[in-house]
Amino acid sequence: MICRKLSLFCIIYNPVNINMNEVISHNSGYIALISILIISTIGLIIAFSFAQEGVESGKILAARNKGHQALMNASACAEEALIALRDDLSYTGDEILSLDEGTCEVRPVATTTDEIIVQTEGVVDNYTSRLEVIVGTTSPYMEIKSWQQVKSF
Repeated sequence: MICRKLSLFCIIYNPVNINMNEVISHNSGYIALISILIISTIGLIIAFSFAQEGVESGKILAARNKGHQALMNASACAEEALIALRDDLSYTGDEILSLDEGTCEVRPVATTTDEIIVQTEGVVDNYTSRLEVIVGTTSPYMEIKSWQQVKSF
């Protein structure tokens, strides 16, 4: 039997006059191609992992920004309520303000014998932030006893 093509069958069953350099050079193209495919696949998996991580980081950053904006909205309402109290001590609150990004609400102002309690809530999309401001004296200057973020009223 004479082998016209270099094949594994010819190498095993007809080992006469086989040049091993031909065998190696003939198969080295396949080895290089398979190596490139394996390396490319690994590279694609790594690139996809980094892209997925970037998307998740973007979502976390967007949520953090919205939470911060909700806090800024609550602060804006608190400042508006304090200005209204400075101008008129009978200010009762209970109003909603529309802002560029979201809304804020001044809840009804509570007054005790020595304190005024202002509660505000800022909202951006599904993110909410609440502030409670306790004012001591209002004359001659407004004394802020406490300004803190709270989970609920």
